[in-house]
Amino acid sequence: MIVLVLTSVPARLRGEVSRWLLEIAPGVFTGRVNRRVREALWGRVLAGLGDGSAVLVVLDRRREQGCEILTAGRGRWVPADFDGLTLVRRPAPGSAPRGVLTRRELEIAGLVAGGLTNKAIAAELVISLRTAETHVEHIMRKLGISSRLLIAAWYGQHGNTAAATPGGV
Repeated sequence: MIVLVLTSVPARLRGEVSRWLLEIAPGVFTGRVNRRVREALWGRVLAGLGDGSAVLVVLDRRREQGCEILTAGRGRWVPADFDGLTLVRRPAPGSAPRGVLTRRELEIAGLVAGGLTNKAIAAELVISLRTAETHVEHIMRKLGISSRLLIAAWYGQHGNTAAATPGGV
């Protein structure tokens, strides 16, 4: 079971989402989809978000809270880990958008999009395996996604035009 909330998004995105989920209130969608469909749907949301924002809540019985929370877009609230619990906080005023990657993260996102494993990325960039894993985790957290496939989808849409944050490695 998932709940997807879209705010100020293009009408065509709401139309695409309504093919898979039931719109129970304006911009609020719910339904049951498998992981593969959910990830593809979230990838479409990320690609078509425009100036809007999105929150995806996924039922996950393995988690203590019983759900996973993903967010994307401008002015969005950000999931943050607090002693094993996911809380959602408002970003600090004037802080850089979390969707912006450092130059190194953009480079690694491109390698992930090229199909490289963390071990291959580590060898390519002459960094430790743990450092490569950490970069991939940071990319997923900043983009609000949960799989390498979605990193590749994001990179295909934004990788060549995404601005890196100043001071990135």
